[in-house]
Amino acid sequence: MLKSLRTMDFKYLVEVDYETDRSGCTCEGICRCSHIENARVTEVHLDGIIRGMMNHPTTKDLRDIPTTKSKIITYGLDRILHIYKVFDPSLYDVSICGGYYGQEIGEVTLNAKVAEKVDAAAAKLLKTRNLTEAVRFLLVLEYGYLLESLNGKTFRVQKVPRESITVGRPDYYRRLDRTVVDSYKQHCLPVAVCVTQFDSDKIRYRIIDGYHRLAATEAKTVWAIIGRPRDPLQLVRKRK
Repeated sequence: MLKSLRTMDFKYLVEVDYETDRSGCTCEGICRCSHIENARVTEVHLDGIIRGMMNHPTTKDLRDIPTTKSKIITYGLDRILHIYKVFDPSLYDVSICGGYYGQEIGEVTLNAKVAEKVDAAAAKLLKTRNLTEAVRFLLVLEYGYLLESLNGKTFRVQKVPRESITVGRPDYYRRLDRTVVDSYKQHCLPVAVCVTQFDSDKIRYRIIDGYHRLAATEAKTVWAIIGRPRDPLQLVRKRK
């Protein structure tokens, strides 16, 4: 069971900045009458949100989430949070509350409509029975349809040489939003969804999803989700 974003307090999962108004203050020593103004979220920690949703609040690295099923859910939640732009600071509301030393930052909440969409998608993700079903669900959620080239494919997580991944849209790849690319610099989950293909008797992996994540990594080998025909003989026939 995943924790709902509609009831989650994001206070310790985001960075908050604000200004303080001390006009008219007559306090000696510590000021207890200052007012917080323009409180806003400046940065969102998606890893922390995923850990919170999965009830793994003390797990520092998403790669340490136990069990295969949990790893699939971890990857899926990361994609869902990106699809609905939960990383956008403008989607959060910061409340102010009173304390012994003046005003303090209270609860931080996510936009209700966005939280509802994330919760609904996460519930559907939980119902997927394996990685193949999860990948299909996530691609349709993000793009609205499934590519014909993915029909009959099963998926598995595999470590592959980065140079073996081919890009179908080099022009688009060169014009990627660098802000988005930089946001994936610390990404520790599979970087791309690819399908197996042969090029001059060499196995290649054509990228279907994950241009920004691939561009963000400088590693020589990467973890990717690889789509292969359900019938292994198809690969043999294509190779011939």
